[in-house]
Amino acid sequence: MDYVTHLAPPPQCLVGGDFNAWHDMWEPGIQPANRGADLARWSADAAMDYIGTVGEPTQRSGHVLDLTFSNISFAYSEIRQDMHSGSDHETQVTTIPGRGRVPLEQVHHRVPEAELGKFAGLVGNSIARLADPWDFTSTTQIDDFAEALGEAFTLAIQIVGKPDRGGGTPAPWWTPECQAAYDEHLQSVATLMTTRPRPLGNSRALSVGLSGSTGSISLMELVMTSHSTG
Repeated sequence: MDYVTHLAPPPQCLVGGDFNAWHDMWEPGIQPANRGADLARWSADAAMDYIGTVGEPTQRSGHVLDLTFSNISFAYSEIRQDMHSGSDHETQVTTIPGRGRVPLEQVHHRVPEAELGKFAGLVGNSIARLADPWDFTSTTQIDDFAEALGEAFTLAIQIVGKPDRGGGTPAPWWTPECQAAYDEHLQSVATLMTTRPRPLGNSRALSVGLSGSTGSISLMELVMTSHSTG
């Protein structure tokens, strides 16, 4: 703790560890303990922001003990339940924008209403660093500005938003019979795609996409198949 609280962080710095320090900077409502006040004071004086999720417990006891601080813009740490190792501490992953290759994750992020102020502040800070668009004299400058503006919103959403990985429960009306019928439908589509007949002559067919398939099937083929199986 003494080493960290006497540290003069250089640019692009990241500091993290199991501090076991309590403070309402990262755990609202808690009374400072275990030199949490010293750590919070250092964080503010050194411009090293806490980049975890405020109030989200990092240990089984329910407290925020594993802390990460940084002066890197848009760096953030998040708890990953899918990477939990069985320890009494949660697994955290820190992301530094522009470093390494981030795997493409097809999920949406939802910004909680309580985080809208933080979201607006992050976007505002990013916009403040952009050039004045009224000074632009070329389309290239406009394109670069639009790209930077979009990135500002994307990074802000990723920092304050929560990824929606589809962990919810199914609708109450989705019964086992519904699931069985849906599975049968998918099997029928797969069979149709592998056994579809060839279209007649040189007829020009209208292609329509099938949900869940990797290709398309022509309207003519759909009609022919329905006649042959009817």
